[in-house]
Order: sequence, then structure tokens, then C-alpha cells
Amino acid sequence: MDCFLFNVAKKEIEGFIGSYLLKVKQLSPWTIELVFGGERKGGIIVSINPEKPRIYPTTNVYQAVKEPSPFVMLLRKHILRDKLQGVHLPPFERVITLSFSSGHSLIFEVLGRFSALYLVKDGVILGTFGRKRKDLEGVYLPPEREGMGLPRRAVEEMNGLSQEERKAYMEWLKECYQKGIYPWGEVDFEKLFGEVEEKERDFREKEVERERKERLKKVERLLKRLEEERKKLERMLEYKKLGDLLSCNLWRVKKGDRSVVVEDFETGSPITIELDPAKTPSENLEEFYRRYKKAKKGLDILEKRMEELRKKLREEEKAPVKVKVHGVFQVEKGKPYKKLKSPGGFTVYMGLSAKGNDLIRREFGSPEDLWFHIKGLKGPHVIMKRDGSREFGEEDMAFAASLALGGRKGRFEVDYTELKNVKKPKGSPPGFVIYKNHRTMVVDGD
Repeated sequence: MDCFLFNVAKKEIEGFIGSYLLKVKQLSPWTIELVFGGERKGGIIVSINPEKPRIYPTTNVYQAVKEPSPFVMLLRKHILRDKLQGVHLPPFERVITLSFSSGHSLIFEVLGRFSALYLVKDGVILGTFGRKRKDLEGVYLPPEREGMGLPRRAVEEMNGLSQEERKAYMEWLKECYQKGIYPWGEVDFEKLFGEVEEKERDFREKEVERERKERLKKVERLLKRLEEERKKLERMLEYKKLGDLLSCNLWRVKKGDRSVVVEDFETGSPITIELDPAKTPSENLEEFYRRYKKAKKGLDILEKRMEELRKKLREEEKAPVKVKVHGVFQVEKGKPYKKLKSPGGFTVYMGLSAKGNDLIRREFGSPEDLWFHIKGLKGPHVIMKRDGSREFGEEDMAFAASLALGGRKGRFEVDYTELKNVKKPKGSPPGFVIYKNHRTMVVDGD
């Protein structure tokens, strides 16, 4: 990734300034994604892959690996929910800095196999993703300036040019850089890094398959242990038979006896029943029946648990490992919201859970859309989307407000306001918002 591509990426990443960091996802051992919401929604891919270290914005949705690295956990601890405040790139360099509202900075250096991402605050390195430069200790210092590193294509095009032509060519390159233009045409980062992304997606696919096999093995091991336990409990059911035999021969037993020989009902063979000499005959009999009841109850619980695990095993074996959407792997999940149409044809989103309420506001809402919520009670958030200059009709308003009742019957008040007046306080639980400049309408639930 040359300095010109870096500069184009920087221009596009600046579009996230003012947005909040909602997720930090690990996509592979070399790649993480910073997912933003707010003014601009999307993500920033940062990869220290020695083959192609890179940074660029994306609108794709990627599946994260199961176990993130300690560095990703560090980012989640320090900068999750922070606002991106600035993007800095020294001219013709390949060291880009993302500054956050908490005072932390993410510094990405592209230095070949020594490419690394640093989390820094007040000049102190809190963590490193990649191979840290040997000249760095606890304090971050920028690498020595390389100056304008020409891409191979530029060097090839300058071969055979006269001194004056080379000077003009260099001036043209500098002009392109200052304008944030890539000298050799439009840049499509997804296509540009398609090959290496495909390799990493293959890695993610294998990772998902490996995790699935681990889950299957875990369930199989648990079933094996439970099967052994079941056999033990089945052997304990013999206490019922021993108790019945002892009951018929209780008159022959006295306290202090260590055993008694009785005749088996079924075979007629003699059976020796071990006794506790410290207990009376009746107490020994009660102990046999107590052990039987315990084994019977444990066996019922165990069989239910084993059937649940067998069902889980069958579902896991049949379930699709992945689906491919626009070239991206993602897990199939149920949607925590509903998408509907009002009588006037306006698009309406209704949250089905606290997380769904946050999602529709974050992913589908625009400042001028209308937001609805039942007054003073818990209920679904509802967003009705604007459609150009068209006005909402009374039926549209009543439709959206009725959804906010969440199925309640009776007469209720529903507040509504433009989505720009709805805010989610930092650190608040899912579904919690505050709002202002609202109006109230009365709605009858059917």
C-alpha cells in the first residue's frame, strides 16, 4: 500500500470523524475491523498481514473469530463507545493516526513485515498489534521520515523521461496527492485487496468449521461421560430388588449383622446382602430404598439431559456453517426487528428487543425520521422513515403509534419526535434513550 493509496484511504476515513466506535472485531490473526455508527456507519479494516498491510473503509459485514486477541480486548476496554475526533497522516508517509475523544490514539505503521498497530495515550504505548519496532520501549516515537516513496509504477513510468519531463511528472504526482486523488484512476479497495481478503475469508471459514468441530467433540465427550454415569445409576436400581428381598427376610436380621444370605425371587440362587452393622434392620431397609429413589431420580434427570445434548448434536451437524452474502461470510441469525409498510407506503421499523431498539435507531434511522415510544412504560421503539418531501398522513401516524404499544389493549399515550432529538447516553444499558421536543398522541390498542 503506497503513500498515494494511504492518502486516498485517509480522505475516506475522515468521513468517520464524529462517529462512535461501536464494535472492535477480530477477523483473522492479522486483521481487525473498527465498526462505527452515528454520522457515518461502516467499518475501517486494519491489517498487519505481511503480504499486504493495509487500512481502508468498508461497508461489508464480516464475521469475527470466536476468540479475539488480547489487543482487541484492550481496545474494547479503552476506546469502545469513543468518538473519532481526528485522522492525521504526515505528507507522503505511511503512518496514520486515529484520535479518539478519550485521549487515546491508534497509530498504524506500514513498515513491511514490521507493520504494527499501536494503542497510545499521552505518548505511552498501552498495547501493540504486530511486531513492535526495536527502537521503541514504553514511549511511542514516530519512525524516521522516509520522504516521498514513489510507487513502482511511477518509477517505471519515469524511466526514459528527460529531466524536465521528470520534474513535470513529479509536480503532477504532488498535485494528485494534495487533492487526495490516486494518479492511476479510481480506487476500489475491496477489489484492490480482493485476493488477500479472499485468503483471509478462507481462513475465517476454516476457523468457523474448526470451532464447530470443537463444539461437536465437546458435546460428544460430555455424552460419553453421561453414558458412564447412566450405567452407574442403572446398577444402583438394584437397590430396589435388594430392599424387597431384605424386607421379606427382615425377621432374620438383627442389629450388628454385617450381611445376610437370602434366596433370589427370580432364580432361586442365594444372594448375599451387605449390611451396615451400626444400623438396625429397619434402618438398613430404609437406606436401600433411599439409594434406589436417588438413583431413579438422577436417572430421569440424566436421560433428559442426554436427549437435549443429542438434539443439540443433530442440529449442530445439520446447521449451515456459513452463508455467503456479497462475498462476505456471516452467521445466520434471527432479526431483532420488524420491517413493515404503513398505509401510506412509508417504511417502518419496529424493535423486538432492547438490542433491536438500539439497532434500528443506529442502523436505519436518519435525523428527520419520526421515532415513537409508549409514554412512561417499557415497549418497542418504532421508527417511520421519511420519503422525500411526502408528509405523513393520519393513518400512517396511527399505524406507527399502535406498534409502539407492543400489543397492549386499552387507551395509552404515545410520545413521538424526530430521531435527531433521541440520544443514547454513553454507557447506558441496551434500549435506554433520552429524548426531547416530543409531542404526545392518544392511541387505542385493539
